[in-house]
Amino acid sequence: MVTCAAAGCKNSSNKGVKMNCFPKNAYRRNVWIRNAKLENKILNRSAALCEFHFTSNMWEKIRIDGTKKLKCTAVPTIFGELVTQQKNKAKINQNTANLNGIKQSQIIISKTDYDGTVTISINNPKEGQCKSDNLLSDIEEEEAITHQINKKIVEEIAESYSDGNIQDDTLVSKRERSLDKPNLLYMEKIKKLEKLLRKSESLRMSMEKRYKRLQSQYKNRIKELEKKVCIIE
Repeated sequence: MVTCAAAGCKNSSNKGVKMNCFPKNAYRRNVWIRNAKLENKILNRSAALCEFHFTSNMWEKIRIDGTKKLKCTAVPTIFGELVTQQKNKAKINQNTANLNGIKQSQIIISKTDYDGTVTISINNPKEGQCKSDNLLSDIEEEEAITHQINKKIVEEIAESYSDGNIQDDTLVSKRERSLDKPNLLYMEKIKKLEKLLRKSESLRMSMEKRYKRLQSQYKNRIKELEKKVCIIE
């Protein structure tokens, strides 16, 4: 069992949480240690941080088998009360491909500088922006239905030919209708995904504007404090 090395975090591999070992690169390793405030702690080779210390933009795209991997430049920025604590082992659904990684109750924007970490959280995001996690299983189900429909039509055609009670134009019409069904299903799925994408992009732009505004406020506040410190000295 691997337990998260961050102070106050009780997540472990036994609870189904993905653990990420500290980088071998000295610079990146020091950044991880500094952000996690582990400078005074001796870490062994198996030391790791759990997946909940990383924002969504620190991960590569979810692979087709449902696994995920940190980017080579990933930096942990979520600590303290903002870290999700997994109580029980997460149930895994083999027929579901989660396109957005873990489901979170908060949207977190973070920026890490050399002298520290600034983390901003926005609670209660709009629901329904990421409802495409069953896409893979839906497509497989549709393909299976299409196969069954085609098989049934072939059987009907063979039976009709043996009886001599069907015309060629009727056979062609049936075949065309059967091929249109899966195409309509795919078109409907594409429209839904495009709608979700537009909502997601709108939310992203709104978050980006909010982040820039807050960043400007932080910079101005820092300048004010620096001036006050200079006056005191």
